[in-house]
Amino acid sequence: MNIETAIFKGVNRGDVKGWQARTRVKITDARELEITTWKGCNGSLDTRAAVYTLDGIFRSHKFSFGAGGGDFSRRLYAAKERCTEANVRAQHMQAINQIDELVAAAANYYAQGRDAFN
Repeated sequence: MNIETAIFKGVNRGDVKGWQARTRVKITDARELEITTWKGCNGSLDTRAAVYTLDGIFRSHKFSFGAGGGDFSRRLYAAKERCTEANVRAQHMQAINQIDELVAAAANYYAQGRDAFN
């Protein structure tokens, strides 16, 4: 399994600044699992896992509200911790330790056909 991880300081969504971590795992030729840890808009240290569809140089993620549709996405952690490099690294490592389970959950999600919009 090819796993790429980066821990860096920068701007995430909007003007939310600080330490971030990103891990990408290619799960098929057309799909990639991405785990991200950053300071969320509500001030918590958030870690999420989401699957992106790969199409050449483009990556996309379909959102869905309610039952069915959309790509696999899961909130893993939300902690009231300061967004320091050490806290981001520690929380992100907890998520990386779950990669096998997350890949299996994503595979199960797509096997059930829940990514199709009806």
